[in-house]
Amino acid sequence: LAPTCTNDGSTYIMRFRDGREWRVVPAPHATKIRINGGCLYFLSEMRDSQGRFMQIQRSDGKITRISTSSGQFVDFAYSTGVVSSVTDNTGRTVTYSHESVPTKGGFRALGATTDGTSSSRAATESAAITAGLIPIPPRRLVSANTPEGTYAYTYEDDPPSLRLGALSP
Repeated sequence: LAPTCTNDGSTYIMRFRDGREWRVVPAPHATKIRINGGCLYFLSEMRDSQGRFMQIQRSDGKITRISTSSGQFVDFAYSTGVVSSVTDNTGRTVTYSHESVPTKGGFRALGATTDGTSSSRAATESAAITAGLIPIPPRRLVSANTPEGTYAYTYEDDPPSLRLGALSP
């Protein structure tokens, strides 16, 4: 189902007593499912009483750039729904590698079951993304390549059950 709102240029502004302002704008393409009563709104700008600001630009709900009144910025790129790189105004870039999160016995986020095989999980995940049921596919960070070097990340999946004396099964 398509979202029920359109980006008509409307902006909501929250004004604080100290002169700060926060602006929020509609993001009709941030989700593929219909939301009763309208659509999602996201923070797009924060401005202080001296006129300094931070702006947040988005595409389909994902942050693509954060910039400030002083000219600093960071740009975000995405792959398979997750951040794949971040580049700042000086040209420094950090790239990220992700892997699919394994699920035992099926695709937990949807309550769907599969036969647990890699191809079955991939097909279920792909169908869920296409249907707009999950905005970000289940991924986890494997490594980050920075100007200073590469960092690898590991995870402990499904830690062993805690035994509680007489309460353990």
